[in-house]
Amino acid sequence: MFYFHLFSLKAFLTVVELGSFSKAAQRLFVTQPAISAQIKTLERLLGVKLIIRKHNSINLTEAGQKFYLYAQRMEKIYEELITDIGHYQTNRKTIVIGSSLIPGKYWLPKIICAFSKENPEIKIRLEIKTNNEIIKQVLSGKLDLGIISVMPRNHKILYRQIACCELTLIAPPDYPKEEVSLKDLTKEYFVMREEDSGSTICFRNLCKNHGFDLDRFRISVILNCNESIKSAVKEGNGIGIVPKCTVLDECKKSTLKMVKLKEGELRHYRYLIYLPSKLDFPTIRNFCEFINQIDIKNFYKTQG
Repeated sequence: MFYFHLFSLKAFLTVVELGSFSKAAQRLFVTQPAISAQIKTLERLLGVKLIIRKHNSINLTEAGQKFYLYAQRMEKIYEELITDIGHYQTNRKTIVIGSSLIPGKYWLPKIICAFSKENPEIKIRLEIKTNNEIIKQVLSGKLDLGIISVMPRNHKILYRQIACCELTLIAPPDYPKEEVSLKDLTKEYFVMREEDSGSTICFRNLCKNHGFDLDRFRISVILNCNESIKSAVKEGNGIGIVPKCTVLDECKKSTLKMVKLKEGELRHYRYLIYLPSKLDFPTIRNFCEFINQIDIKNFYKTQG
């Protein structure tokens, strides 16, 4: 007896329909490796090769052609099921989105407002939560969509990168240096976010790439929000790392100072996450299509 996710069927059918793994990924709002993984999973479970890739085209094997006919029938039955069950749902015009703090505060509300102007019949409820809370509630179905700053590791969750967050080192305004190295920073006191925050993960990875470990840094305070980090830095507790968009006003007023890092820019990404079944609801699919088509950078001055 074998089991496979309905999304695997959808991925297979979309690849066949469009004749392309990359086009299928774009339509289903996932990465191309995610589509390839779904096809490989199907082939492993069935024990046969379904698709042969040749340059820029695909060909179905004999088994693939047979499976394609069954997959079409299964998709049709599933669509009928969703339609029939949908008559019992009273809240189909509401989308519940969970977001980590920076997107939820700085640019996601603008995107939601733009979407609502085009789709006034659809209501969106935005909830600010931690990355871990969002992942758990997407898995449980309490959230329809999530926007997080760490790549999800649960195989049940689909995700796609939607934005890049630029981070910056911050120091008191009288800090004497304009640029520092990681070696310089080991001599400073440091104010950090919690271990599983996107900022800390990003900084840890950059350090690792340059042969440094976080244990080499003199971390004076660990705080769970960027506003607290800014306050701690202003009070002279050390150098901090925050998304650049959160500190623009303070730098203009000269209450804080941005400091460059010699080893390069600090960037991490925002991911839109959801369960495959959520794309069966037109309201949610409409929002995914909307966020897939826009340039998010237009919704905020500096990437955050």
